[in-house]
Amino acid sequence: MDSDSSAARSAPRKRRLFGKMLGCRVLVALLSSYFSVGAAAAIFQHRLVYKPIQKEPIEPEDSRLEHMAVSTIQVPTHDGLMLNGWRATPIDRSPRCAVLFFHGNFGNRTWCWRTLKMFEELNVEVWLIDYRGYGDNSGTPNEEDFQEDARSTWSLLTETHGIPSDEIVICGYSLGGAVAVGLASELCETGIEPRGLITVATFPSLADAAAERFPLLPVRLMLNEQWPSARQMKLVTCPILHVHGTHDRIVPMGLGRKLFAAAPAHSTNDIPKQFLELPKCDHLSVFRDGRQACGLKIDEFLDQIPDLQDGDSGRDVIMTSALSR
Repeated sequence: MDSDSSAARSAPRKRRLFGKMLGCRVLVALLSSYFSVGAAAAIFQHRLVYKPIQKEPIEPEDSRLEHMAVSTIQVPTHDGLMLNGWRATPIDRSPRCAVLFFHGNFGNRTWCWRTLKMFEELNVEVWLIDYRGYGDNSGTPNEEDFQEDARSTWSLLTETHGIPSDEIVICGYSLGGAVAVGLASELCETGIEPRGLITVATFPSLADAAAERFPLLPVRLMLNEQWPSARQMKLVTCPILHVHGTHDRIVPMGLGRKLFAAAPAHSTNDIPKQFLELPKCDHLSVFRDGRQACGLKIDEFLDQIPDLQDGDSGRDVIMTSALSR
């Protein structure tokens, strides 16, 4: 009886001990998987952020534009590369302004034909440069060089082609919006104001966007690149328009609101910042399903910006001449 009683008493203890050992093994396995996924994300984050599609050569005909003259342009970079892009100019019409457009993290400039169609309807001249490593460009994508390349592109427009800074609207989609914000903030901080800034489906920071995609990972500690758009947006003093789809799951509209909240309420010429919601549009359909509404809002936005400032009565002539070069 004593032997049976002792065995009966030890059985629950063995089960509890087995349960604890099993629980520890499961916890170790879960932690191991968690850190393995985190390590992989940290190592391969560059591939998660930048998704270029290379295509060579890229011809002006790939733009699919019918009422704009498209030519290939090149931007020399600070480190000796030559970045290819397009200049699209309305045929037989004087453009109302120039738009410097930065596309998203995926594809190349041939994927922007819907966006270009919208700008074609708005009668603006478009300058679109592919990033390094994208399309028919060499190089490796990264935050620091993207911003340097944006500065070089701005210099091409203003110095080489003589386009006045206040006749250039800087526009960017998704990651390109972060490039646009960075450029606009630097210019405004030095007293050079673009005609306007348009951001589409853009995030307040790369960490904010990554945290939405990977909520269980410590992405803020893992990321090597920041793209701190909200912090930079505080310095932008030109007119601002933000466009976002209500069904965006890649960069949820709440992140767009956070970026928008960081912007000054009014520009230096007293134009209020503006936010356009595109109902039922997701991250990839803003220039497809939302193209008409987006185009109408941008058209209204451009009309609100005065053509002449500080009594500069010769600007229209200067602008037409500069854009014809």
